[in-house]
Amino acid sequence: PQLLAGKGEIAKDAVCDNHLTTTLTEQQLVNKYLTQGGPTNPKFCAVSLNRYEQKKNIPLAIKAFGVYIRDVRSNPTFNANDYSLIIAGGYDPRLPENVIHYTELLKLVKSDFGDALRCATVMTKSAGGDLPAEYDDDDVDKVEVLFLRSCTTNAKKLLLTYASAVMYTPSGEHFGIVPVEAMAFGAPVIAIANGGPLESVGMGDINGLLRTGEVPEFMKALK
Repeated sequence: PQLLAGKGEIAKDAVCDNHLTTTLTEQQLVNKYLTQGGPTNPKFCAVSLNRYEQKKNIPLAIKAFGVYIRDVRSNPTFNANDYSLIIAGGYDPRLPENVIHYTELLKLVKSDFGDALRCATVMTKSAGGDLPAEYDDDDVDKVEVLFLRSCTTNAKKLLLTYASAVMYTPSGEHFGIVPVEAMAFGAPVIAIANGGPLESVGMGDINGLLRTGEVPEFMKALK
């Protein structure tokens, strides 16, 4: 009734503008994980933006990226520092599912792709800053998979700005705001061909790539 009367309210504010308020720590994110030292030398960076929940199907992104890295590293010019996968999204240590699934994702990287991928975790500061509270130059500087928990709005904008591809892995989502946000920033979307992406991304590989939820299909889309 409120909508019909012209009194509707925005239920969720999407990230659709490209204004960035860059802080020093956000610049570290750009220099270390999204580029090789600065905006003029971008990495191949795949991004996953989802809450740390099993239904978001994040393992698909990790597996597709891991298989992709195994494939491209046979190239004589391959340099691991040119590639990164950033798993970003909502994480609450008070929610058992978030904690358990984050641990499962870590184990997946180490058990299935320990030969090809190194991973590390950073978190947003609880107050007074955007990125990362846990930061170790010696370790975090040499990883292909970065878990960025509780991603801030500014960090999210940076990810979408520099992303080579945004992998949207949930299946059967009724809509899904992430593909729309990614397209607003000009980032290619790889999504499962069902649910919301059928409408938001569309068929025909124009705004993104809709594929089955199989690892080989997502890996080929990354290529």
